[in-house]
Amino acid sequence: EISTRDWSSDVCSSDLLANEAVFGVNAEIVPDLSKADIIVSIDHDFLGTDKHSVYHTAGFSDNRKPTTEQPTMNALISIEAGFSLTGANADHRFAIQPSEYESVIAGILAQVYTAKGIALPSGLTPVSNDAVTKTAKALLDSKNGIVMIGSHLSQKANAYGQMINQALGSVGEGKPINLNHRLYNSSDVSASLSAFRASLKNKEIGSIVYVDTNPEYCADSELKKLLSEQVDFSAALDRKSTRLNSSH
Repeated sequence: EISTRDWSSDVCSSDLLANEAVFGVNAEIVPDLSKADIIVSIDHDFLGTDKHSVYHTAGFSDNRKPTTEQPTMNALISIEAGFSLTGANADHRFAIQPSEYESVIAGILAQVYTAKGIALPSGLTPVSNDAVTKTAKALLDSKNGIVMIGSHLSQKANAYGQMINQALGSVGEGKPINLNHRLYNSSDVSASLSAFRASLKNKEIGSIVYVDTNPEYCADSELKKLLSEQVDFSAALDRKSTRLNSSH
């Protein structure tokens, strides 16, 4: 018997798992930067190569043009290891090593929690340096500050970022982070992928329909090997249509 399953997924789920741990929301939450006065980007190129850059650029630009009625504008702080378009547009940019991301975010969290009178979570390993101290102060002085963590960073790093946002009071209706502003069909797919791998190993998959995903780009080596061994791939191109068919 031939079974057919739709599979549309993003293998990287650190931010989704962090959202579930902090907010109980198993989905990607898309912030509204037009409601933020301080934006801290930590290896998150939201103005350049990362997801939703067009949407984020529009929201960021809303508070970037002072007027007579609204003489103030937002401020952007970028903490990154490499150069990015977001970093190039930042009012303040701090360069750190890739190995320092978690400890720097933990340091900001520790200073925000201490200022707010919140007990520090166990296992926290914060550092205190110029980037941490100045960023924490800017967030604490803000009305609606927000921290954006690159989704490719660890679940712990993403969770720390959302914990900072929560402590700052930047989560809720009318705030930069609205828990109802979720990306459709963005829940964590780890369990589904595990079942998918098992079905491939048991030769239960007959046809695969790829929907807005590219396993050759985003899948790990084991999954690529299973796909190449268990499912025959053929491609047909003609003037009338483009067809990609997987059959077994």
